[in-house]
Amino acid sequence: YSRKIIGNVGPILASICPAFNQIPWIKAQAPAEPLEPLQAKLRNFDAIRMVIENFSRDSGLVMILEDLQWADDLSFELIHFMARNLSRTDRRSPSLLLVQTWRPEDMPKMGIAGRFRKTLGKYNCHKEVPLHPLSQEFVAQMIQAMLGDREIDRAVVEEVFKDSGGNPFFIEEIVRNLAEQEILRKREGKWVLDLSDTMDSLPAVTMEGLSSVVINVPDRVRDIISQRLDKLDEEVRINLKVAAVIGIEFDFDLLLAVTGADEDELLDQLDDAIKEDVVEEVKGSGGEVFRFRQNMIRQVLYNGLSERRASRIHRKIAEALFDEYGHDDPEVWELLAFHFDRGRRNMEAMKFYSLAGERALGFAAETSKNYASRVLELVDDIDKLDIEIIRFKSDALKLLGRSNELTGNLDSAEKYYQEILELGKDANSSETEAMGLQYMGGLHSDRGNYAEAIEMYARSLKITSDKGENELLRANVMASIAGVYMNQGKYKDSIKVFDIVRRKMAKMDKQESGMAMCDLYLGLGHYYLGEYSQAMEFLNSAVEQYKRANNQYQAVKALNNIGGIFHARGETLKAME
Repeated sequence: YSRKIIGNVGPILASICPAFNQIPWIKAQAPAEPLEPLQAKLRNFDAIRMVIENFSRDSGLVMILEDLQWADDLSFELIHFMARNLSRTDRRSPSLLLVQTWRPEDMPKMGIAGRFRKTLGKYNCHKEVPLHPLSQEFVAQMIQAMLGDREIDRAVVEEVFKDSGGNPFFIEEIVRNLAEQEILRKREGKWVLDLSDTMDSLPAVTMEGLSSVVINVPDRVRDIISQRLDKLDEEVRINLKVAAVIGIEFDFDLLLAVTGADEDELLDQLDDAIKEDVVEEVKGSGGEVFRFRQNMIRQVLYNGLSERRASRIHRKIAEALFDEYGHDDPEVWELLAFHFDRGRRNMEAMKFYSLAGERALGFAAETSKNYASRVLELVDDIDKLDIEIIRFKSDALKLLGRSNELTGNLDSAEKYYQEILELGKDANSSETEAMGLQYMGGLHSDRGNYAEAIEMYARSLKITSDKGENELLRANVMASIAGVYMNQGKYKDSIKVFDIVRRKMAKMDKQESGMAMCDLYLGLGHYYLGEYSQAMEFLNSAVEQYKRANNQYQAVKALNNIGGIFHARGETLKAME
């Protein structure tokens, strides 16, 4: 059979690969005649072609050449020779399929490799099939196949899809790496991500695009990405590292501000990165927002920074964001908190974590907990507790208590409120102690212990003066008392107290949300008394104020009650609207 396949080219094959001399009938033949280098190369190519064609005639042959992007010039010449000869109609074999795979982003664009790609398109027997990244659904199927289990937590699929960009090789390496680090574990019959030992106490804001920076990049993935990045100029790589600190997506103007680069030069650099498939423009952004093609690329760049350098870039990002948006835009609070935190500007970080936690309280209690916990960690690093630090700590404990209340963990909430009371006593801060009493009163109210709630509120008012910032605290306590009256069905008493609170808050600066809360409960009180006209007036006012404050949760609450009024009136269509 070997004679049939190899024919009379045995000595030629032996001159290429001496192992062929182990076949006795080839070893017995005279060596191939020496030729000039070019002639010898063509003779060798033709010998290889003949053996492959002979092999394919009887049983058919699928020949797969993978990762051509790493091939040398001689290999490209041989493949080109094979393709050119296979395309000839007098030699074409229907039983031979030559499959070649390569990564376009890593394929040399010049030299023999570049000419090879262009030439292949001319042959009518050639077809190029682009393989697009796997969708999230197929990534899930691949992970299931690797683990031999269909019970995979959705968060696992989302994290792997985000980090890999749908690249099958990256998927395989990431899953294997997560399993080896015991981050990917089976718990209660389902594969889940356990980041408890790797997240370094990062808050939830880092989960989108930044969390994976602390997870080791698999070595083989890092090597491939590094080779791609090495094709870019050093200045391009330096600015891409800044972009990596911003996140998997980065705004061009923000990158420009942080790097201090010339605008045209930075655009040219991003164009080079796009050509090498390192970044891409986000569709519909008009060139304003760019995105790393894979999160792993971003991680390799980020991990190439020293801790001090990364911290400095985080700080510059925070400063640039603050210069652009100030502290009044809720959309950037969590980003400001994160970058100030990583930039080691703890006071600013605590301020924006507190704001972001308060904002998240109404719709994402767990996120609010994460922000508050991070504030407490930062407070623990400070030796002396001054008034500002005490306020940060009491606000964080309040957020932990409120978030636990909202998720039904009343015992945990009570523990945090008790800590506020103790903090106030230890620091001799009547304001902090009054806050603890106020929230303890709210907890008693939630449990239906209205007498105890009123007692806590009364104690809070007793130790709080009615001057300065304490005026707002007293107004909030009075509003809480009005809330208890509402729960007890004492609607007239509740309306009376809420009206007093509303008038007090109208005289204070920036108390629109407090007035909106009063309007909401004044509307409810009149609603419960059947005074629908007054109720509608207050509820509509609450809706408009909550919309201006971007508090959709409370706006919806007011709208639902307006719907209830229409329903009580028999106006069903308006109620549904």
